[in-house]
Parts: sequence; C-alpha cells; structure tokens
Amino acid sequence: MDYFMAFRETVYVLLGLPILFYGARILLKLGNVNVSSSRLFLRGDRFLKFLGDLFFFSLLCLVFAVLLYLWWLMNLEVFRISGGLISILALTFLLSAVRNLSLIVEA
Repeated sequence: MDYFMAFRETVYVLLGLPILFYGARILLKLGNVNVSSSRLFLRGDRFLKFLGDLFFFSLLCLVFAVLLYLWWLMNLEVFRISGGLISILALTFLLSAVRNLSLIVEA
C-alpha cells in the first residue's frame, strides 16, 4: 500500500473542498458586473496578492510536471515524492488565490 499516495489524495480533498466553496461564492458574487469590477480596482493590494498566488501556482505546476516526467524516465521515488509535495504546495497557492478573489468580490 502506498501511504504517501493516500496522504496526498487526502490533502487534495481537504484543499479542494474549500476551493470549490470559494469558487461557488465568487461565481454568485460576479453576477453584478459593475460592482465586482469596481471592487477589483479599489482593492488593488489584494488583487496583486491574487495574481501573485496564481503565478506561484502556475510555476509550481510546471515544476511538478517536470518532476513527474523525471520520475517516469528514471523511476526514482525521490522525484515522485518531491513532485507530490510540490503539487500540494501548488494547490495551497491556488486555495490562497481563490480565497483572495473571494474577499475582493464579497465586501
């Protein structure tokens, strides 16, 4: 039994559920285009945090893909485990980005 895979998938579920929750709240709040677009520009500091989190999410996903490719080529477990940890970190940045966007469009 692969315990790291079970741990990784459990973390995916625990981080994925809030992402879905915040995503649904964002979609509901984006109905009023004038209000939501003005909030993006009034809260520029939080919007920059949102963009920064998206950038780091994208960068970590690229590193994750390279590590999994190396694992596929060399079959070394260190690439699989480090790739899994990088993917968890990337998902954490995605959660932070979605949360920041939710705070922007909410209040």
